[in-house]
Amino acid sequence: MSALLEVQDLSVTLKIAEGEMTAVRDVSFTVNRGETLGIVGESGSGKSVSSMAIMGLLPKGTRTEATTLRLGDTDLLTATEEQMADLRGNKIAMIFQEPMTSLNPVYTIGRQMTELMQLHKGVSGGAARKRAVELLEKVGITAAESRLSQYPHQLSGGLRQRVMIAMMLMNDPELIIADEPTTALDVTIQAQILNLLKDLQTELNIGLIIISHDMGVVARVSDKIAVMYAGQVIETGAVADVLRAPVHPYTQGLLESIPVPGQIEPGGELGSIPGLVPSLKTNFKGCRFANRCTRAHEACQQGSVALQSASDSQAYRCVLPLAELRDGTSSLAARKTGDGSYGVGIDMASKPLLSANAAECTFRVKQGMFSGAKPLRAVDNISLDLRKGEVVAVVGESGCGKSTLARMLLGLQDPTAGQISLDGKDIATLSNMEKSRKLQSIFQDPYSSLNPRRTIGEIIRRPLKLHGVGSLAEQQAKVEAIMERVGLPRNFYHNYPNQLSGGQRQRVAIARALILNPEIVVCDEPTSALDVSVQAQILNLLLKLRAEMGLTYLLITHDMAVVEHIATRVVVMYLGRVVEVADTRTLFSDPRHPYTRALLKSVLTPEPGAGVPNVDLGTAYPNPINPPTGCTFHPRCELASDICKAKSPVLEALSETHQSACHMLEKELA
Repeated sequence: MSALLEVQDLSVTLKIAEGEMTAVRDVSFTVNRGETLGIVGESGSGKSVSSMAIMGLLPKGTRTEATTLRLGDTDLLTATEEQMADLRGNKIAMIFQEPMTSLNPVYTIGRQMTELMQLHKGVSGGAARKRAVELLEKVGITAAESRLSQYPHQLSGGLRQRVMIAMMLMNDPELIIADEPTTALDVTIQAQILNLLKDLQTELNIGLIIISHDMGVVARVSDKIAVMYAGQVIETGAVADVLRAPVHPYTQGLLESIPVPGQIEPGGELGSIPGLVPSLKTNFKGCRFANRCTRAHEACQQGSVALQSASDSQAYRCVLPLAELRDGTSSLAARKTGDGSYGVGIDMASKPLLSANAAECTFRVKQGMFSGAKPLRAVDNISLDLRKGEVVAVVGESGCGKSTLARMLLGLQDPTAGQISLDGKDIATLSNMEKSRKLQSIFQDPYSSLNPRRTIGEIIRRPLKLHGVGSLAEQQAKVEAIMERVGLPRNFYHNYPNQLSGGQRQRVAIARALILNPEIVVCDEPTSALDVSVQAQILNLLLKLRAEMGLTYLLITHDMAVVEHIATRVVVMYLGRVVEVADTRTLFSDPRHPYTRALLKSVLTPEPGAGVPNVDLGTAYPNPINPPTGCTFHPRCELASDICKAKSPVLEALSETHQSACHMLEKELA
């Protein structure tokens, strides 16, 4: 069978201010019809540049070279811009990471979908509109006809991604390149989108390339995998072979960095890859991974390293003998299972450090220029305690109120009802100085939370300066001490945020949060913007600092694998309410609320061939301005009965550490 897409010895050289930079070198892979190739690797590995080269979307002046770069019978190397324009959206389609930036905000969904088909196929507006409705229905969007008149901002993230998929299918493409198609989505929506892509691929016999840093996504949907590092493919083969028996030390390191439920001791140290991905401006000699490899020796620095065969379906780029690489290989099948303690030693009868008592937060939202403001209850009657040493994770889909709750607990948002207490005192009565002494935060994107005009030393020292702690010399000594503690070299003191990697910037944010020795740190998605290897470093650091400094964490995340690894207790929120609370072990082994079960079912562990779980939650996440009556989850719940539509359930105690709000439980308890 001839390949749909054939890429052989692809190299891409970009023009930069300093001259030229080779972003991709000697990349080879094939994709057949109905086949999925997963491309993984850390940021800066060349994944997206390779896909842009296939699409012909690289900047002018870029030099693209290859032995073969072919889609079907079309040579992409010699194709003119006019031919490439005809191929794009017609035979090759691309789904981007963030649909909101890919869709034109001033055009309706209908216009954006139909103009693509009219441009390439020359059909009438009516025919294009009919095709758009058919495809919107195919991707699971209800009331498809009415959606055509809506604008992107009127749709949720999951619906926008479904629109993008439908748009890319308008002209029956032969190949779809999906660049991080689910990174910005909740886990429940991610499962739905991946199932949708696989179903459409099977039905239409489409070739699919999935680019992702999420090993779980790649393992569940791919037939083949290509692991990229510093612009090269360093391991490739059948997904089961590569993930179950990785050969290259880099692939092994990536897999060891993943917190796989049941395969590593909760709260234990994750494997991590030392150092950083080298700049592609580097004049490489020998193996590009040598400076981070624990097995590197002199031969690794000499000459280029070619791909060599490990088996009929697996190849790797390393100078070490295969037997040596396989000796002691850490694979998913061989990782140690620990029993973990989760939170042993925490005195749950002790006085809480931070409490929310029947806390509510309601905003007034205008839906139109001439309409009146309507109430949006972002947090609805929540009571929560944090005790010393706990790691309390708050989970739920986007819009459930997690971040609003965090702002209330930080004293940045006043509750409209109820009370937030810090050390037994109403937080509203405390000054900002008093709050910041005990409470600090770490945000999702460290780059946007660090002042780009200040040096790293100034950023970390700022809280000491505001609180008047010590002399300038004493402050500098404290900054250097905390930098060393979080793993930042002291010579970074005079650097600026843009000179650091994402993981290093997050370490700066952690150092700034800890410089005043707070008791509680609120972590809002602290690792979601990081590669898995860097995520492991940050999680290890947070756990180490918790043990050394006696910290208490409130963790907001959508990554349930991270929750199971690091949290001692879990709070599940849905539409502003808490629907289940339990210690981590109990929640993961015996979830009682249907929504919690759906969240856990959506977790994609890197198990090759396991497929994507079918998470059927019926309708989309409801509009919080017009919430459903009774149990707010009932429109999406397969167990819902008449009482669920009429009456709101309350949290019922199932044990000393487990509460859940579900009418089905009330029947069980009765």
